[in-house]
Amino acid sequence: MERKSALNWAWKRGEISQVPYIPLVKPPRPEPKGRPLEISEVAKLLKLADGQYIAVLIAFMLGTAGRTAAVLDLSLPQIDLPRQLINLNPEGMEQTKKYRPTVKLPNQLKEYIAFRKATNELEPLICYRGNSVVSVKTAWNRFRAASKLSGNVQTYSFRHTVARWLRMQSVPAWEVASQLGRKTPEYSTTEIYAPYDPEHLSQAVRAIDNFLDQVACELRVKTISEFLLKGP
Repeated sequence: MERKSALNWAWKRGEISQVPYIPLVKPPRPEPKGRPLEISEVAKLLKLADGQYIAVLIAFMLGTAGRTAAVLDLSLPQIDLPRQLINLNPEGMEQTKKYRPTVKLPNQLKEYIAFRKATNELEPLICYRGNSVVSVKTAWNRFRAASKLSGNVQTYSFRHTVARWLRMQSVPAWEVASQLGRKTPEYSTTEIYAPYDPEHLSQAVRAIDNFLDQVACELRVKTISEFLLKGP
């Protein structure tokens, strides 16, 4: 662009008779943070999970379509079991451009959350030896290598997997955007209370439950909760 501007400036000053055509070259699009996965690949990763916390992270990244950091930050008080709501933004944390929405708790994960809340309703969702997990980078790199899956398989793959699945299941675009937290910072009072509408994200959560149900079938269990409670 700078070269084209300089040539235009020179032409206007009469220093050159015409401006040569310079095609614009679009910069390459950055690679996705993680490729989408197939149901069989998700089941394989859950089977290979070398720690309970990795399996729980996978299950709830799929169940919420949340970003890795948001799911790692989740604590049990953020999950309203009676209303089946998961507030991905901890209380008191200011929303950023990476908006953390309130989404529905899939039926496939209800039993697991009920068990955890009955045990200790205040602890972090993702725990390792009783402590919260801040990062899984080292553990994930080791785990990914052991899985031998091809391509760029990252924790972010689960978010991309769910986003693709929702569109494949004809979930409306606005509902997909809401599930993924693609909102403007200036959200209205009506939107704040939207999660309490029984129909809020109803199509999205049904599609997610359908996906988790198929993963459970691959794992030979009735629900993902059953798998998590038994341990990978």
